[in-house]
Amino acid sequence: MSHPVHLRLYASVCARNDFYLDRIRDTADALELDYTLEKVLDENVIEAAGLQVSCLFAYCPGCRALHAEITADDPSARCTPALEADGHLLFWDVPAADDALRAALAQHASVPFPAGLS
Repeated sequence: MSHPVHLRLYASVCARNDFYLDRIRDTADALELDYTLEKVLDENVIEAAGLQVSCLFAYCPGCRALHAEITADDPSARCTPALEADGHLLFWDVPAADDALRAALAQHASVPFPAGLS
């Protein structure tokens, strides 16, 4: 018997991350994935996962713009938002595109991923 996939969204308090969390939940539900979903805001936990939080608390130019300087200085840097499944990072720096999110979560689904949606 399989265990639920443990999904963690490492994020800031940005409202865009709430929308991303909803998209993750909706996609997992559509795939009939057996999962748990956790939003991690604690910066100490985020840093322990090897991620950086670069979000501003006022004006936001967007994830790509905020992370450009960080990744220019260190191309291996990984920033929030970041989605992890069972301890493995799937996406980081920006929210995953719908198709990429669906394909990644389908790897954990007990129901086969429909061929026409890949």
